[in-house]
Amino acid sequence: MFVLKTGLALFLIYKLKNARNLISVIVVLKHFYYLAINFKIDIVMKNLIKALAVVVLVTTFFASCNKRKNSIDSSKLNLQSAEAEFLGDKKRENVYTYFLFLDDEKLTFNPKGDGCFVALEMNVEPSDLNEIIPGRYEENPSSRKVKLTFEKGKWETDDQGAYMKGSYIGTQVGGQFQQKPITSGNLNVAQNGNTYTISGVVVAEGQTYNIEYKGEIKFYDLVVPLPETLTHGEIWYWGDPDNDGLSIFSIRLGADDVKMTDFSGKGDAMQIEVYTPSSLGNVITDGIYPIRVNSPEKFTAIDGYYDDVDNADYGTWYYTADAMSVREGYVRVTKDPKKGSTYRLDFDMIDDWYGYTIKDYYEGQLAFRDMREDVTAVKVRSSVRSVDGTSSVTSANGALRGKTNRTQDRRELRPTERRIETNIPKAVRNKQKIKGIKRMCERE
Repeated sequence: MFVLKTGLALFLIYKLKNARNLISVIVVLKHFYYLAINFKIDIVMKNLIKALAVVVLVTTFFASCNKRKNSIDSSKLNLQSAEAEFLGDKKRENVYTYFLFLDDEKLTFNPKGDGCFVALEMNVEPSDLNEIIPGRYEENPSSRKVKLTFEKGKWETDDQGAYMKGSYIGTQVGGQFQQKPITSGNLNVAQNGNTYTISGVVVAEGQTYNIEYKGEIKFYDLVVPLPETLTHGEIWYWGDPDNDGLSIFSIRLGADDVKMTDFSGKGDAMQIEVYTPSSLGNVITDGIYPIRVNSPEKFTAIDGYYDDVDNADYGTWYYTADAMSVREGYVRVTKDPKKGSTYRLDFDMIDDWYGYTIKDYYEGQLAFRDMREDVTAVKVRSSVRSVDGTSSVTSANGALRGKTNRTQDRRELRPTERRIETNIPKAVRNKQKIKGIKRMCERE
């Protein structure tokens, strides 16, 4: 009988220890009471049960408090680590955007464990360094990018369902995500060397949250080109659509997962548009093709430009987290006479907005596609790439952006985020160019 009583008592103690809330604790204690009455437990066992119950109850209480501290409903968020992704100036408004993640001590960037995080889409002053410029940040009241603001969060929907855009507060509990869009607030950012202090309040779904963080920020540059990741490609032949004696070729390159038809995928992509005399037919002859701005000539490549009539990118472009037009440099084309469609492309270019160098070589097969009759199948890259492919990593010591060692495994999105490519088929391909344009609008 003593063994039975002891076993029941230990079982109830186990249940008490694993109780998740006060109601569960009361139920277990009620069972203790009936055990003591019905089995007439001796005074020593009663005292032992009481002592253990108190210990477990106190432990449960503090564990419950700790869980509440890391809950999305907690008013003060215990933030212990920070990472920021540089997304560039995609709207060309002289405002740089960073996506700043502040995680509590139980989370990593791709959340593991239970805890909270704050995601802030920050609009900052342009800089050659990876840094969140110190200052006071409030919600952006405008539809345009405004310096020293953060973008408000909102739910949007697409053919895959609802997803969060902008700034938000999130939590992961038991593998389940919750999100609350941030609609207002104010944050103070201070910097002392590599150490940032971020404090203030934000409001999400009517609840105010106190934010405090002090420490370094790991910066990830998602805009710097990674031409070494380009692994396959095609040559698209457009013929001489303007009847001016010049044939147009689009050399399209992409990373492993990028599709040539619409440049969809996670990796980087590149398009180089070159011109040859139409008398040569559908052949790109070996040689150096320098970039020319708004002046198509034989044996040259044309700079990148955006046509707001067609809503499309034409010319020479590089695509990462931003679409970057190329306005300087050259490409050298060398065809292997023994291997049919095998080419070597040596290119050394500079984009016209950030000043990044795009220098590398591609060697491999370039499948040929005659686009003169297949106009309905033409899909031109018309949207900025999503930030979910390869990236470069810069340290928190203020290194020049794009000048440090780069890795190719960064752009792992939180499972709750989704960005969809939109590519619109184009019926007509021509050399019409709008002078002086620099992609003044975002295309999402």
